[in-house]
Amino acid sequence: PQPEVEVDPPPGGRLDLTGVSPNVSTSIQIINGRMSQSKRVQFVYQYQFLADTPGSYVLGPFRISQEGTRVSTRPVPVQLGDIPLTSEQRLRLVLPEGPLIVGQRVPIRLEWWVPAQLRGKLFNPHIRVPLFERVDAFRFHDVPDPQADVALSIETPAGTTEFPATTTTDSRAGEQYLVRTVTRQMIPLQAGEFALAPAALVVDEAVRWRRSLFGDRIPTHAQKRRVEDEARTLLVQDLPGEGRPESFTGTVGRGFTLEVAADRSVVQVGDPIRLTVTLRGDAAVETAVLPPLTADGGLSERDFRLPQGSTAGVYEDAAKRFELTVRVLHEGVSAIPPLAFSWYDPELQAYQTTRSQPIALSVRTAQLVSAGDVVRGEARGDEDDSPTQEDRASVKRDDGTVAAQRRPVFTLSGADLAIVTDVDALLRPGGSLATGVGVQGAAY
Repeated sequence: PQPEVEVDPPPGGRLDLTGVSPNVSTSIQIINGRMSQSKRVQFVYQYQFLADTPGSYVLGPFRISQEGTRVSTRPVPVQLGDIPLTSEQRLRLVLPEGPLIVGQRVPIRLEWWVPAQLRGKLFNPHIRVPLFERVDAFRFHDVPDPQADVALSIETPAGTTEFPATTTTDSRAGEQYLVRTVTRQMIPLQAGEFALAPAALVVDEAVRWRRSLFGDRIPTHAQKRRVEDEARTLLVQDLPGEGRPESFTGTVGRGFTLEVAADRSVVQVGDPIRLTVTLRGDAAVETAVLPPLTADGGLSERDFRLPQGSTAGVYEDAAKRFELTVRVLHEGVSAIPPLAFSWYDPELQAYQTTRSQPIALSVRTAQLVSAGDVVRGEARGDEDDSPTQEDRASVKRDDGTVAAQRRPVFTLSGADLAIVTDVDALLRPGGSLATGVGVQGAAY
């Protein structure tokens, strides 16, 4: 089995496991006609150490355990110098202007500007953005970019991650640059003032080359270059409590619309009505939550039986759809009133509310049949013993003539429609054995 390796993180830096590769070697020996075979497995663990500042560090000891056996390595001292800072390249973290709002989804960009004359000379870039490591205060969403043509390695709390980036050209101070851009969506989770260390990039710049067998240039010597952005301060404000609508569930954005459709408009009291609620708007609609149906003058519990608990929605085609069922409680209901959805618009710095269109209903009284509404009709008196047209039925005799036959008369009163759940009563035979179990068995 693969050994387990443990190591304490060094102070002032981070040690990440980047890969494990087992090497297997097999040898066979034949001596005096006797064959012996041996197998040796070597596991190679690769780590990456990232220090915050130059200086002396101690890595390890590394503790290895396998099937009850434990060994450890010696500590490894490391001396790290400062990588020269270059002014030819530029690293820029682009943040929205002004204070952000808790729950607001905003795009942020990380731009790496490379002079055109360095095209093909830079490789192995590693980027660290302290903002991306603040997962306690910010949440990030990465949407696939169909125009991405390269990938940039960025340090995250989960380790080194490759992010898709787009390559464009731009000019600055009369010089041409290749600009590689990583775009992410960020949502602040808490209010406060956050001081962010500058984003930094370390890249290898080739200074010597050799030609391969096929004429390709292969770097043989390289120098590390460091690029830094400036430190930033990010201000995040909480949502205002004044004027907050009842139908506000935490969505921050702009331009939302609400549509409600019903599967029926002519119902009886108590019939289920399936509602489809569709919410559209900006990217924040994906995480939007449906407010209570009673919020801001919506459905009244005196008129409708409403579902309990929250309703989960499905996000597709840039809209979020919710499916739920309500029931009308009385025939006085004439419509499904407009439902409300509210959000906070950071540009207007105010709460906004949209409402759906009402849906007209035609509600009829439910026809209920009680246990006393169904009985067999009583026999008629001597005054009128002739069958009515509803009571008569035509019967054809064997000789071809037709005779009228009286139908049994039933009326909807007095019948016992109660549901019996007593197992013994249901299995108990009625009548004699011959007319009960015997007849039923013979029929079966």
